[in-house]
Amino acid sequence: MAQKGTLEVSREQVLAFRLDGQQLVRRLPAGKLTGATHPVGIRNSPPGSAGLAFAARIEDFTQEKLDAALTGAKTLVEVWSIRSSPFFFPTADTPVFTEGLLPFDEEGLRYCIKAVLPQLDLGDKTAQEALAIIAAAVTEVLDGRQLTKGELSTAVSQGVPKGFLYWCKGCQAYHVPESFFRLAIQKAGIGMVPRRSADTLLFTRLDQWLSEKLPHKDPAKLRQEALRRYLRGYGPSNPADFAAWAGLSPANARQVWQTLEAELVEVNFEKTRGWVLESDRKDLESPPEPQGVRLLPPYDPYLLATDRATLIPDEKLHPVFWKALGNPGAVLVNGEIVGNWRPQKKGKKLLLNVSFHEKVTGKDRAELETEAALITPLKGASTVEVQYEE
Repeated sequence: MAQKGTLEVSREQVLAFRLDGQQLVRRLPAGKLTGATHPVGIRNSPPGSAGLAFAARIEDFTQEKLDAALTGAKTLVEVWSIRSSPFFFPTADTPVFTEGLLPFDEEGLRYCIKAVLPQLDLGDKTAQEALAIIAAAVTEVLDGRQLTKGELSTAVSQGVPKGFLYWCKGCQAYHVPESFFRLAIQKAGIGMVPRRSADTLLFTRLDQWLSEKLPHKDPAKLRQEALRRYLRGYGPSNPADFAAWAGLSPANARQVWQTLEAELVEVNFEKTRGWVLESDRKDLESPPEPQGVRLLPPYDPYLLATDRATLIPDEKLHPVFWKALGNPGAVLVNGEIVGNWRPQKKGKKLLLNVSFHEKVTGKDRAELETEAALITPLKGASTVEVQYEE
């Protein structure tokens, strides 16, 4: 028996709610790039894959429109954010997904860098003090210039105490550990701007790139807003799944969660207990029905849900979609993941290899081929052929 005030919903309602929240029930009008990133941003890893996620959410998407939003209107920025990965966000939301997702106490930070801590000598500094020193060095090094990651790492490593560095076998050099470095960039408010070559990003100070500082906000309120956005994209959920998604320590995630409890309502679905925002109750109870086909790229925001059994109940399929490296894309049909896809480019021709684990109709296949044509130019091809692995 559900407790008083507890919602009872189905898995189908949960999926429809998430898909609607992530703009995957119906495409937004052409040009609504900031809307497409709501509520949890769009990941750009591997580099360039974000265009496929935008195309699944917006009518008539082109890479040129994304470039214009980044370098012309500057309504979007790319930053290291969730789990220290590159994401696109609306410029105004940047503090929510940078400062709002940082470990905010000593134990929380030590949890995030525990793999490298034994190799460091912080002296009389706490980990938080060391992070602030590295972030200040990042800000100083990037004053008035833009650098590649390697250039930035080298310059920052030369300007911080030697105890903050470790020996990197891959680079054959001493530098700030990657996990510490990425958190420092996140703390410093650093963005990534369009490349000067096909595979190189330039790091820049957002206050100089935007010609003005983003408004300062209370970090505690930024953390609360980050949790609200998470719940709109992945609710119903719980503190443990929020921690896993955000890359925070379980303790930090619980602390943020507790500050928002008055805004939450408990939900039961498929013998699972979770919570959503009270303001989203009606949307969860009566979500719009997902229809049609989408080709989601690897690491699409929808696939970053940590409760994978909700997306795909058959756990034997999980290793197909979530690998250590080289995930395929997902075929979404009427709200369900029914297969996976992988691209293969031959000259100007794109081959799309599709494998289904659920039955699909001829109509579904026709819609899939229409979707394939939409992403063809984003893969640098002029024609596409869909090959089905039966």
